[in-house]
Amino acid sequence: MDITVALEAAPKDAATLMLAAPRLKGPLGSLGPLSAISKKKGRFAAEAEFDAAYLSLLTPPDDDVKFWTELAQRFARAAQGLRAPAPRALALELAESARKTAEALRNAPAPVPATPAPAPAGP
Repeated sequence: MDITVALEAAPKDAATLMLAAPRLKGPLGSLGPLSAISKKKGRFAAEAEFDAAYLSLLTPPDDDVKFWTELAQRFARAAQGLRAPAPRALALELAESARKTAEALRNAPAPVPATPAPAPAGP
């Protein structure tokens, strides 16, 4: 099992992806098979870790620090196992971007509750 398992269950086009659901469990399926490969520490473990992280990146949840922290860790683990310089550099870059996103969300001010608009003045 590899990325093809996830891609076979993927939507047919971008519009279908956006309309289907905002999270992986809907349009892109489960990352379980890729996670299983990455945990085996075999020949394709680093590639499976990268693919799972990348697929997660396609449909991130809103304002979820934990998601971005775990994503950064996942890309960092992938980078450790990738041997080719270009994929390794990309994994490190994506790990750093995810780490910075988590940090920005952590430091973001709390959202201000919306105030209802005043009622229009009556006649």
